[in-house]
Amino acid sequence: MNVNDEIYVERGFKDTLTNFAGILSRTLDSCELLPLTNTIQFDDYSKYVYLMSDKEEKSHRVEKISAEDLQKAFDLGVKLIKS
Repeated sequence: MNVNDEIYVERGFKDTLTNFAGILSRTLDSCELLPLTNTIQFDDYSKYVYLMSDKEEKSHRVEKISAEDLQKAFDLGVKLIKS
């Protein structure tokens, strides 16, 4: 999602998704969340009027955690296949 970690918590996205995951877990027996925040929306921000967040911060965040997030997604995929 495009929001940063702070907004994810402050505006209730985290609580809402956690509650929804709880409902799915009770219904389907299992549910895991993999929230990815502050994601890049455009390849080239200079082509768009974008006022939501700092483009520099977004670029550095992606460089810093994208490999970690990819690994989490991969691990979750492996877990799903084994289930």
